[in-house]
Amino acid sequence: MRLKTLPKGFLSLVLLYLVYEPAITQLLLGVHFYYVNIAVVSVLLALRLIETGSIKIEKRIVNFSLIIFACSIYTLLITALNQQEIRFFQHFYVIIEILSIYLLYTYIAKYYDDSGRVCLDVLKTVVVLEAIFVLLMFLLPAFKQFGVNLYYAENSAEINYYVVSKRIYGIFGDYTFKCQVFNGMLSFFFLFCSYLKKESGLLIYSVLSLFISVVNGRTGLLILIVITIEFLGLQLIMNKGQLTKVIKIAVLGIAGSVVVLLLVRKFNPDTYEFVINMFNAFLGLETNGDNNLVVLKESMSFPTGLGLILGEGVTIYTGVNRTDIGYCNDVYLVGVIVTAIEYISVIALLKVRSRLPEAKIYNICMTTGLLVTNIKGVCMRSGTIIVGLLWLRIIMENSILPELRMRAIGKDN
Repeated sequence: MRLKTLPKGFLSLVLLYLVYEPAITQLLLGVHFYYVNIAVVSVLLALRLIETGSIKIEKRIVNFSLIIFACSIYTLLITALNQQEIRFFQHFYVIIEILSIYLLYTYIAKYYDDSGRVCLDVLKTVVVLEAIFVLLMFLLPAFKQFGVNLYYAENSAEINYYVVSKRIYGIFGDYTFKCQVFNGMLSFFFLFCSYLKKESGLLIYSVLSLFISVVNGRTGLLILIVITIEFLGLQLIMNKGQLTKVIKIAVLGIAGSVVVLLLVRKFNPDTYEFVINMFNAFLGLETNGDNNLVVLKESMSFPTGLGLILGEGVTIYTGVNRTDIGYCNDVYLVGVIVTAIEYISVIALLKVRSRLPEAKIYNICMTTGLLVTNIKGVCMRSGTIIVGLLWLRIIMENSILPELRMRAIGKDN
């Protein structure tokens, strides 16, 4: 049996759904996207088995899935022993998310000759689609209301008009954390690819990704700034004599950020003020709040004794010592050992395998992005961020770095 080659436009819609997980089926049909994804993965696995007679999955995917499954079992046991809310599916579902994105790639690799390039094209289309959705929500209240409905289909709480007035733009699942963080890292990815491929056109997608991130929150911009500065520093250290290129990247990055902020100020002054306040708070310039570094220090809380090692089977998003910090919540839930195993497995899964120095720089920057993001919230167990970065890894290994390698060989000849 041979499957029909699907158009790139349809593949872009599939990628948008698998990465951002908007609660469309939950809003329209009352069916959670968890179950839709499980059904999709089951069908894709069945079709692959029928077509090829076997199911071959990348070793890194298999190893990651086994580790996460084992950690899910441990989470189930530790929550049960501590008589807390049973947690298993939240961990296990990450495996489903990873399989879904990997199977989409294997489909593209089978039916398209230049699979890496197609993956990049599909991703660019997703960025454009999301940017269009964002603009429509700025211009048309009915579209904005649809985004709000999507947000509250996933978060069944009373409407927070402060959040709604300043954020919730585009078609996403988690608007206020995962969306903004991943799009901030995606903005860096396009900036990085533009530098490697010497294609200034990719900067457009970097700006659009940043725009999508900023209108939904400010953390993505902060992450972009941190890893871009790190990238520039590593370029100077590992590739001496590239000062001119580094200055050019810095200027382009600053110019792109300014353009995005001006666009945000034009479309929604409240969102612009919200973003600017982040820098004021971080620098301690706000008169009605503390320096963010002080607040961060006060928010750090970890269990003691055996609870630090094994966990207490709880998260601390609520309560007296409440905090959103990912490290604290992960350690409270499963302890230091299992947390470390999970973090290492995620970093290993997302690592680009190549001897090129550019791959090393990319890995360092993206790992830094993950570790910094985990201060803001739980991201090392976040399917949206991990799945999105896995797609970027696929593009790097199958398109960007091979082109760079061939270019280097051409120069040598």
